[in-house]
Amino acid sequence: MSRRWLVAGSVVVGALALTALAAAPWWRIRRVEIWGAQLVPPHDVVAALALPPDRPLWWPLTPLVDRLRRLPLVEGVELRRRWPHTLEVHLRERRPVAWTEGQWAPLGPDGVPLPADPRLVARPLPILRGASPVERRRLARELGVWAAADPESWARVVEARPWRPRAWIAMLDDGDGRRTLVVAPYGAGPSHWRRLRWVQTEERRRGWPPGAALRVDLRWRGQAVVRLFVHCERGCVPIS
Repeated sequence: MSRRWLVAGSVVVGALALTALAAAPWWRIRRVEIWGAQLVPPHDVVAALALPPDRPLWWPLTPLVDRLRRLPLVEGVELRRRWPHTLEVHLRERRPVAWTEGQWAPLGPDGVPLPADPRLVARPLPILRGASPVERRRLARELGVWAAADPESWARVVEARPWRPRAWIAMLDDGDGRRTLVVAPYGAGPSHWRRLRWVQTEERRRGWPPGAALRVDLRWRGQAVVRLFVHCERGCVPIS
């Protein structure tokens, strides 16, 4: 009987010691590191976390993740502990895909304006021209698919605009005076943008001359209709 009491007492003492150790100030969060925040102001992240001064690092992180996901510019969050005092916040932001002509509000891939400081947008974005609010949302969704499927060619898009009820157009700056006018159907998927990438790669391999322009029509299923315009002044590429 005495041995049982000894074992039980040891367990209780051990549990109390662990509880006291876990509650000790040594384990409190003293440092927050934020990664991947380009558009989200760090003070917004800290405010969303709302960490009390005595918050231990070992407490569950799920409530903190839920708070950060409510930020309008945050698409995904991962929190990591770095013992003994540091909480790492890794953000995946909602990336802007276009500017609206005459406005400074960048549009997200769902066509909704992002509450981001325009000065923090690091790269040039396509400008949506001649589009109504409904058309802007539609074009932004198309550009979002393009950006996800082929970021390299999307990054060269200078402007986009609606054209016909079932098609839209985009102009790419390909360097050395080369330009590409793309005619795309609404609902274009990754296969369309892979096709465009293949066409441009082939034209470069064949010696696409500086100052020349391509017109690439992607409306036809599984095909691309291509025309090359040599010694092309700006605006010489026919749309129709």
